[in-house]
Amino acid sequence: TYALQWLPCAAEVQGASVRLLADAAVAACGDALLGEAPRGALAVHALVPDLLKGGRTPRLLRRCEAIADRALERLRVRHRSARPLAAGEALPGDAPRLLLQLLLLSPE
Repeated sequence: TYALQWLPCAAEVQGASVRLLADAAVAACGDALLGEAPRGALAVHALVPDLLKGGRTPRLLRRCEAIADRALERLRVRHRSARPLAAGEALPGDAPRLLLQLLLLSPE
């Protein structure tokens, strides 16, 4: 199966540590879009090339998840869209949904 994705806001970042990579990912996010979205609208996905092949934990997945966690922590401070919904709370049906995909191809 082949799927073509359009990634209008894709950005390549580099960094020698989890902190630097997370900081670069946060800097690449658009503040205007994140700021307007309601609480709970942002989802963050940590991806590595071998993720969907099955079997054992893919190489670099733990590092990518650490980068995603750190980036989400930083975003939660500045943007309500990155903060989790309260128990029993749901997004309105017409609320925008935002997705930050982090694809780690190498340790840096």
